[in-house]
Amino acid sequence: MNKRIIKAVALVFLGVLLATLPGLASCAEEEEKVGVFTVGWLQDLTGRASFGVVQVYDGLNDYLRKMEEEEPIPGVKISVITYDTRGDYARVPAGYVWMKTQGATLLSVACHEALVVEDRFVTDECPVFYMTSDLQLDKSEWYFSAFAHPPAEVEVLMEWLKTSWDYDLGEPKIGVLSYAGIVFYEDQADKVKEITELYPDSYEWVGAQKAPVGTMTFAAEVSRLMECNFIYTAISGPPLAAFIQEARARGWEGTFIGAGETMPSFWGLVKGAVPLAQLDGCVAACYFPHPDDPGVPAILEAKEYMEGHHTSKEVETYLTATGYCTGWAMGILLVDIVKRAADSVGAENVGEIGGRVLRDVIRETNLTIEGLGETFKSRGDWSILNRSIHLLRFSAAQDRWIPLTDWLVPPSLAVAGED
Repeated sequence: MNKRIIKAVALVFLGVLLATLPGLASCAEEEEKVGVFTVGWLQDLTGRASFGVVQVYDGLNDYLRKMEEEEPIPGVKISVITYDTRGDYARVPAGYVWMKTQGATLLSVACHEALVVEDRFVTDECPVFYMTSDLQLDKSEWYFSAFAHPPAEVEVLMEWLKTSWDYDLGEPKIGVLSYAGIVFYEDQADKVKEITELYPDSYEWVGAQKAPVGTMTFAAEVSRLMECNFIYTAISGPPLAAFIQEARARGWEGTFIGAGETMPSFWGLVKGAVPLAQLDGCVAACYFPHPDDPGVPAILEAKEYMEGHHTSKEVETYLTATGYCTGWAMGILLVDIVKRAADSVGAENVGEIGGRVLRDVIRETNLTIEGLGETFKSRGDWSILNRSIHLLRFSAAQDRWIPLTDWLVPPSLAVAGED
């Protein structure tokens, strides 16, 4: 009797097992259909610009991690792979090839490094998306930027200087320090010079000093710019801190001005090298608010996350510059792009989306992030999604960057027919 019962029970369990096997197979099949959207982060992670670039990367990754934990895109995983250019242009082509072999769906390459491989990503029809653009890429079919380029920031900065300067003192004397041989920085120097020559009654052009990349002593450059009221700094990383330190040590008392990609992005390095009182009044034209701004929900969200997932030292570093929160905003945009890509081709196919389809998805972006100026979207033939720029002034007394203007759109980026 017992043996017959045991056999019967065994048969029942076997039947149940056989009945569930198709379901288990189906579940496994469903898991295999998860689409992986791979972002290829081809950037300077250890070179001169790494202080700012790594913070952007950290902010982007943290936002993607938060979304994966709290609001994952159904059937989609976003993966970020990296290749370190070390700030060496010779490494960019090899990095591009490696990214393509790893199946990168979308590349993220700094504009000045993207110029090295522009012919390749255009031929391959491979979209590139990063923070800022370049004069040679701002109408590209394949390179998209979240924000405008530094020459547009120069435009806003110089207009403010012209309208705020006391001309009883004569025309303001302006000079530039930039890297030699790097288009991204030389474009800024050229734009400053162009505007001073266009309005000779409003500015006095002292000249541009161009230092080799990696220069850390600036005695000659400082001496040639000593008569300036304003020095525009078109350099980054430790050399920026070294130059400001040396200029102050040699008695220069004017005002440092620059784009968001210089002073605010590397402010932690500058503050570590120069007494706070000597930084008072620095002015920067920026496409992104400083983390000091209490009125931007995305910044508040980023600060809350970083404080819960990073050490106090890391948080302190993130809050001295704009990189982490800018990366967070890039994450918001990237998730929006991937969601719409999945809607277009299906979640399981998102990693294999065609270049032209993805290009069109990016072009169709229409996203407002409160506190970041205008809506992110394509306008005219610009590949810049948000043209808004505002000015910040550093207050040593408050130890923070304070908004100096509202958001402005540079006239050079205007689109005919818009309000």
